[in-house]
Amino acid sequence: MRQAFPDARDVRLVSHYLLHDKAFVCRRTSGELDDLCRQVASLVRTIERDEQCAPRESGLYDWCKYPDFCPAKKHQRTVEALPRTRYLADPGVALVRQYAKIRRKYDDLSARAQICATELWFIEHAAVTSRRTRECRSSPAESSPCAWPDEQS
Repeated sequence: MRQAFPDARDVRLVSHYLLHDKAFVCRRTSGELDDLCRQVASLVRTIERDEQCAPRESGLYDWCKYPDFCPAKKHQRTVEALPRTRYLADPGVALVRQYAKIRRKYDDLSARAQICATELWFIEHAAVTSRRTRECRSSPAESSPCAWPDEQS
């Protein structure tokens, strides 16, 4: 800032958070600005040296303005332009299709397992209730097995 505006004395960074109707103001001394410049320059050098440049996907990933440069999106953008026969023959597309098929089968089996678990619970509950009812009819003593453990004195 000092180089761009040498006459400026008091430089403030104001961040406006519209959703919360707040403004946050940050002031830095000359020394702090010099430190910040060094940190930013160091970070830029670190990024430039990084040969992997592994992307980190998040909920904002689809909003990226530079998908053509992203290694995570490169294959998708390449195969989207292919004719259908070549698209379906692509090994990456075949792998994703196989994954999706197995995932659907897994989800279906998981849902069926949940239904079975619920049915088992109801059957077990009915069996216990039925057994306790039969035992209560045959021996209605005070220390009856009909009473739950916390009901017995």
